[in-house]
Amino acid sequence: METIIQADVPTVSIIVPVYNVEKYLHRCIDSILLQSYTDFELLLVNDGSTDNSGKICDEYAKTDQRIKVFHKQNGGVSSARNFGLDEAIGKWIAFVDSDDCITKSYLENLIKEVKSNDCIVISNYHHFNKPPMMQLENISLSKGNMVKYFFDHHIFNLSVPYAKLFNSHIINQNHIRYPLGIHMGEDGIFMVQYLNCISSAIIINTLDYSVNETEGSLSSKYYSFNSEWKCYQLWKKELLAFINRFGNIYPDPLKIVWENRISETFNRCLQCTYKNRNKIPLKEQITHLKNIPETDYNEYSKYFIPKTFKKKILKTLIKYKMFFLYIIIGNFSSK
Repeated sequence: METIIQADVPTVSIIVPVYNVEKYLHRCIDSILLQSYTDFELLLVNDGSTDNSGKICDEYAKTDQRIKVFHKQNGGVSSARNFGLDEAIGKWIAFVDSDDCITKSYLENLIKEVKSNDCIVISNYHHFNKPPMMQLENISLSKGNMVKYFFDHHIFNLSVPYAKLFNSHIINQNHIRYPLGIHMGEDGIFMVQYLNCISSAIIINTLDYSVNETEGSLSSKYYSFNSEWKCYQLWKKELLAFINRFGNIYPDPLKIVWENRISETFNRCLQCTYKNRNKIPLKEQITHLKNIPETDYNEYSKYFIPKTFKKKILKTLIKYKMFFLYIIIGNFSSK
């Protein structure tokens, strides 16, 4: 077996949050250890697993000095990734999910594209035995061109944490961490926060990351109003900052932001009142809708373009503050 000589400061820190994935963990870790690019440390953050995942991590740590294992109380995937960021010493950060796997050239293809510290490298990914998430071109972008390209080509659809390379100095200098208290969209918010601190991006159409198919999409689950509202506010804040970073690129930035992500996150705030996994009283559902600021409703009315007859009806009910009827119809149509 080849002996890997670890540098004092590895070029890349690979952070893997681990929680109850004993079925897939060997495949994930093995794919990382087979990398053609070897100058990395592997941080396995066991987030309070109740199966054998923690033991598997410890066994791997005995076999390779590049592996560091941390055991923490369960706090969710964002908490685990943040823990990894606190412990990472590499110059660059890469994330891998513990039920996924990567090709041998994953790190090599990312790191060779780095031209400066002030950048992000983004590659493609796919679900096992399925086509890429989207068609990408190999392109280097900077400043205003970067902003325009991200919006015009819907790059925010690739806002997952993996298949990317982040500069650790920029992350730590700007105190960028995954937001807690929300249940989806944290990875995208993290990415846009990072984009707001750099001025260049490299996009490559390599397909080195395979995502495990899991039952039930997060996007189909709805959480508390406070959680969904926080997600909406953070997305809106960061996207507006990004679109305006390098001057006036679009005549109506709000329109572009709503078209790219905000329509989805705002609608989740409305829909979670009746689709929430934990049902709440009708009076409380209506109170949440009444407490949404008028400015947000005005933007929704102006920029959200419903694509189905049902959504057109629901938008009309919201526009005229017919909250009771909105919830009743929403409940009926979602069954």
